[in-house]
Amino acid sequence: SIQAWFSNESKYRMVRDELGVPEMEGKYFIVGGMSFTPKDPEAEVITDENIIKYNTAFLTDSNGIILNRYHKIKLLLFGEYLPFAEYFPAIKQVSPATGDFTPGDELELVVIPEKGAKIAPIICYEDIIPSFSRQFVDNGANLIVNITNDAWFGKTIAPYQHLLISIPRAVETRKYLLRSTNTGISAIIDPVGRVVAETGNFVQTNLQGEVALMNGPKTLYTRIGDVFPLATLVFWVGFVAVVKLRGKDFS
Repeated sequence: SIQAWFSNESKYRMVRDELGVPEMEGKYFIVGGMSFTPKDPEAEVITDENIIKYNTAFLTDSNGIILNRYHKIKLLLFGEYLPFAEYFPAIKQVSPATGDFTPGDELELVVIPEKGAKIAPIICYEDIIPSFSRQFVDNGANLIVNITNDAWFGKTIAPYQHLLISIPRAVETRKYLLRSTNTGISAIIDPVGRVVAETGNFVQTNLQGEVALMNGPKTLYTRIGDVFPLATLVFWVGFVAVVKLRGKDFS
């Protein structure tokens, strides 16, 4: 993660005139950051009030050239935005530290054509939402990468819980899931849910491993989504209604 603002018109990942990623020939990087688009492109002065802000994942090459970007869609309530604050600005006084980010509106894959990689770049707690990863994979993703800020959990059980809750995304879609978190737990999860490598929490280290780009047939869940649990819900609601209409006692 790089704590700097980048214009969505920019093609380079530069921070204070320096390259925002390591210079490693032939390598690619997925890094988090903040981006913005001016509300008025013709404005002479850009201020905090006249920009649209995004929490963004950037795919760059080793020269800092931005190849793709994805704006986070599922923003964190009271962390990244306040509901209705756009219409009632006074609400911001309730939680002045809350961000005013705008959700993205497209499930943008980040693609490395020469590697055959079509990556779902999910950000933070987007990795705990089954339907979200499913839509990315349904759009063609063959690898899931999650970049996460878990620092605010501190040294608690929560980072471990976050890792555990994310594991089913790999199983549901039969894709490798790479989790890169700023303080841990970073991990490599294989398509059957095994954590094949992981880091500790608040440990400065590197995690290295091999993954495959899974281009096989779509799983049943990817194809039909949550049809089964919804059908089960409809069945039981109907069952209760019929029993009640017939006047029968459940006991």
